Amino acid sequence: MKPVLHIVPSPRGRPRTGGLRERILVVAERVFTERPFHEVRMDDVARRTGVAKGTLYLYFAGKRELYLAVLFEGVERLRRSLAAVATAPARPLDRLRDTVSCLLEPLSRRRSLLGLLLRHEVRLEPQEARQWLRRRERLSAVVQSTIDRAIAGGELRRIDLCVGEEMLLGIVRGVHEGVRPAGGPLAEEAMDLFLHGTAAPARRWVVRRKSAR
Repeated sequence: MKPVLHIVPSPRGRPRTGGLRERILVVAERVFTERPFHEVRMDDVARRTGVAKGTLYLYFAGKRELYLAVLFEGVERLRRSLAAVATAPARPLDRLRDTVSCLLEPLSRRRSLLGLLLRHEVRLEPQEARQWLRRRERLSAVVQSTIDRAIAGGELRRIDLCVGEEMLLGIVRGVHEGVRPAGGPLAEEAMDLFLHGTAAPARRWVVRRKSAR
């Protein structure tokens, strides 16, 4: 006797398309980056994805759910990319530079995602806030571990890891918001600011010399 196959129907009785959910997220990420949350409509995302609006609701219950999926899954994708950089065979300072490059890649999805992560606008419910905090803490742990290896390797002076992470991400945020995507070597600029601050080279030497006395 042949086994009976139980087929679970998709929502609203319509089949899902392989890879479409990811394509919707890619488009939604761009749309949410370009406009404030309250100005975005599901019709906008559907039109730019090339599907009917009803198709979006097969995957996401509404605009808020779509936005949170972009935000939460985006930060997790970013964490995985940074974790790959953090474990790559390289000098600690080179890993730190590659971390900054990973955050600032101007020609990839990551740049628009970073802009969205830096200004996420929707007020989170308590359960959503806890989910966000868990993801944010995992991302912080990766960045802090990269800074810690650079300290252990003698390439950075010993600083509090939380402070170091906030400094690095603050500089990345400033470079991201102040420079257009087509502008110069963003990662190098961010790394130079992180390592040397904003003093002119001669002033850096004077400050170091005075502090050594």
